[in-house]
Amino acid sequence: MWRDGGRVDRIHALMVDPHSLDTVRGELPDVILDGCSITEGYYTDHRVSGSLRVLDTGSWLDGSWVRIVHECPGYSYREELATLIPSKVARTERSGGTTLDLDLQSVLWSISKDTLASHFTIGQGAQTTDAFSRICQTVEKDGVVLAGSYSHRYASTVVYELGDTFLSDLFDVCATAGNRLSVDGHGRIVMGPYVEPSRREPDWVLDPRDPRTIVLDEGVGWSEEVGKVASRAVVIYKDGDTEISASSDVSPSSRYSAASRGYTVAAQHSVTEMSPATNWQAQRLADQYLAADSAGTAERTVKCMYFPVHQGDIVLWQDGGEATRCLAKDVDVDLGGMTVALTLKEV
Repeated sequence: MWRDGGRVDRIHALMVDPHSLDTVRGELPDVILDGCSITEGYYTDHRVSGSLRVLDTGSWLDGSWVRIVHECPGYSYREELATLIPSKVARTERSGGTTLDLDLQSVLWSISKDTLASHFTIGQGAQTTDAFSRICQTVEKDGVVLAGSYSHRYASTVVYELGDTFLSDLFDVCATAGNRLSVDGHGRIVMGPYVEPSRREPDWVLDPRDPRTIVLDEGVGWSEEVGKVASRAVVIYKDGDTEISASSDVSPSSRYSAASRGYTVAAQHSVTEMSPATNWQAQRLADQYLAADSAGTAERTVKCMYFPVHQGDIVLWQDGGEATRCLAKDVDVDLGGMTVALTLKEV
């Protein structure tokens, strides 16, 4: 259906009760889609943001969150693209009436603005899934633990300090078990299993030479920031008076090694949980981190007809018989033209 140039796309902007995400307060009737967008970023802390413009006819209900829904009636297709929080509301007088411009942020943005007023303690023996749920309950947000998420039992008590943001603590809880923090289209905080992108099967295939390709003929960009690729991973573990460190370096034959380019880029990882707390385990972690830290940074930029790709998806880029596995690093959806601009990071 995504190759169908005659497909009818409909975008709805729904006002949602922030305390009950299943409760829709109403629909914004006069959305001006030109210039409206949804932007996703795999490496951004908040994952999703957006912008929306509507005619100010008095239908806007203050305090609402905005759910953007995409429908294709001919295909019985419906997807909640995002449920976002207005961080800025601006009114502008125009010849055709007053417009309301909304800057929109994800639920993760909201908990980045909320800090601990007292210490938050995770007791020895607790599971990371329980810690995730406790934080979500504390900030009164809906949280979902996806099937297959990893669970880790804390070997010692962990205390998060005054002034921490709840978002930073959620990131730490997810990382402790090897999970990834994100959001879904319904506006919920999501914890799911992290799998190295290079080990995942493709979600999509893009071939610019296919006669029915959805890749638009606006040029494909390529770049690589070689100075950001780490050649060394350093792990530092601290627990009271105990301090353990380890490092791992790329092979001297690597194009990113100090022997090749004449300098070292180190990626440091501070670990609060390590079991067993041994030099061997620290070295094992350093070796694991190095695989991701030393991955290349080559990226392609491409514009396509809309298809429901999201940050974190794996895209197989085929061009001239050569296939390259890529991570959808940045996804920018133009709701007016129903196109999607992608930054694809080779993995």
